[in-house]
Amino acid sequence: MVATRSILAVTKFELLRESNKRTIYFVIILMVFPLIVSLIIKAYSENTIKNSMLWAVIMGYTFSESNLAAVGANILSVISWGWLIAILFGGDLLASDFTDGTLALILARPVSRLEYVLGKILSATIMMVIVFLAGGLSVYAAAWILGGPQSGFLEVLLLSTLLGIGAMPLLLLSAWFGMKFRKPLIGYVLGFVAYFVSSIAVGLASVYYLIVGGDPDMGVKVLNLLRAFLPLSDISYLSETVFAKLHPETSITIPIGNTLVSINQSTYLPYALGGLVAWLIILVIISWYTIRKADI
Repeated sequence: MVATRSILAVTKFELLRESNKRTIYFVIILMVFPLIVSLIIKAYSENTIKNSMLWAVIMGYTFSESNLAAVGANILSVISWGWLIAILFGGDLLASDFTDGTLALILARPVSRLEYVLGKILSATIMMVIVFLAGGLSVYAAAWILGGPQSGFLEVLLLSTLLGIGAMPLLLLSAWFGMKFRKPLIGYVLGFVAYFVSSIAVGLASVYYLIVGGDPDMGVKVLNLLRAFLPLSDISYLSETVFAKLHPETSITIPIGNTLVSINQSTYLPYALGGLVAWLIILVIISWYTIRKADI
């Protein structure tokens, strides 16, 4: 029987501990960075951007014909750093509890190993959502500075929350690596390797079908399915498909050779959601099983 009180107690303990780690300072820098850069761009650029959805351009959900908007998107996007934030939080999520004796103290209380794992995962999810909410609001403010009044405030909150949830597979895999070897550094390194290998796999498959294989339509399907079922490589895919569902008019047309390929990711929302849920279930099970079999 899983006790909610025990799970929440572990969650509260982990949130308090994370708030005292140096990682939080790195996150704060990432959150402030878009505001500083947007003010610099605004001060030194003679061009203006009038776009009430500039935040969506910066977050990578749609495109703009403005060169300044494109530059701003490349510089300001917090999403591009999301994988690194996930690995930094994940690598040490479970590992240090083994080495400093914290896990033994927690399990000496009326807390089961499953409750411990669920509490840790809940705390990590809350942290990721808070981080990306802060990042999304920062990008929204930066877009307001550069592009004037912005629409879609509630969308920013929703999509930022989905970004935090989308980061969980990579975070939990990094946490499992760190716990398995009982070294946070190994969690960081192998988490990066998992992200890198997954990204390369998705990239090679898309290049083969889109360019070498000469079948752009199949390439788009393969690319989207791989992104859905390999969320380690792209933590933003769930939020991208939700954005496409909310804005069906934002289908992206890209030139592949002499062919124009239209991409509307909204049809891949069930796959993105299914892939994410499957990975989360698998990682929860293997984390619980590893702790269950561990000699503590």
